[in-house]
Amino acid sequence: MILGNPTLINTYTPSSVDSVEITSGLDSTYSSYMFVFTDMHTESAAKAFTFQTGATYDTDTTTAPAVAYMYENGTSSDFDFESGIRWSSQDTMIEMHRRMGNASDNCMAGIFILFDPASTTHDKYFYYNINHTMDLGPATSQTISQGQILTTSAITQIKFSTNGVTTLFSGTIQLYGIT
Repeated sequence: MILGNPTLINTYTPSSVDSVEITSGLDSTYSSYMFVFTDMHTESAAKAFTFQTGATYDTDTTTAPAVAYMYENGTSSDFDFESGIRWSSQDTMIEMHRRMGNASDNCMAGIFILFDPASTTHDKYFYYNINHTMDLGPATSQTISQGQILTTSAITQIKFSTNGVTTLFSGTIQLYGIT
């Protein structure tokens, strides 16, 4: 849910890179920031899209994701609170989902909202909703999560990556400020 009017700040188009570091545009101008992921695709299968914040990308972060999936042929489906990507005070890259496929018709899309990143009074909160094609089956999977970035320091940068040595070879990340 987006409350307010989104204003496009910047568009990033990763191509054969192992991460996207957004180091400008997150400040006190807006109370919330939204990242929109479109057609994100990895070169290798079974990888996860990840994020981390802070000057050295090691800020303690807690998440509580719920995952639903269904195989394309309808033979299997599930809904679960995903313990494999539930993090408590994790200071490494945070997995936002698991097992992204890399076939030509596989991709990931979604939104990530960061609330009040400029605050130096309280921890930061975020929400994301991601849909992607899994390499299993194949299957479609949706991950919805909220979390807390455990710092009272302002968050002025964020890094998106895939786990392992996989590189992103296509996709678009748009950064919006929300008034």
